[in-house]
Amino acid sequence: MGLKCFPIALALLCVVAAADGHAQVYKWVDAAGRVHYGDHPEPGGAKVEQVKTPPPAPVAAARQPSWQQREAEYKRRQAQPKPWSPPQFRGVSSSKPYYGNEVETDANRCRLARDVLSGAARHSNGKPTDQNDRDIAQSDVGSFCR
Repeated sequence: MGLKCFPIALALLCVVAAADGHAQVYKWVDAAGRVHYGDHPEPGGAKVEQVKTPPPAPVAAARQPSWQQREAEYKRRQAQPKPWSPPQFRGVSSSKPYYGNEVETDANRCRLARDVLSGAARHSNGKPTDQNDRDIAQSDVGSFCR
């Protein structure tokens, strides 16, 4: 059963449980004067009265949002700003992207900075490095290359 059928199955289960839960309740007093309650009358000669129970509250059916509501929620989520992530670079001479999956060590940062300065690294979307990338790489060479 898929997740789409779950609310329907839950609603049906509640209806069946509510129908079964509205059974008759009986009250009687035994010979010792103790009051008893049960779902069937006492088989002895005690006076039995039927207890009136309130009907069960109607079960609210689980409502699925309409496609318009789901579409509006999707558009609202898409309009939210995305968290910033640093640019990913790839080597021009290699078809395998690197830099992005490596552990950030000083040696790897130094290698990336030198590749950016030499032009051997490009953004993962194919765009060339710009002056800002070169300025950051120059700073990184001074910080990470020893």
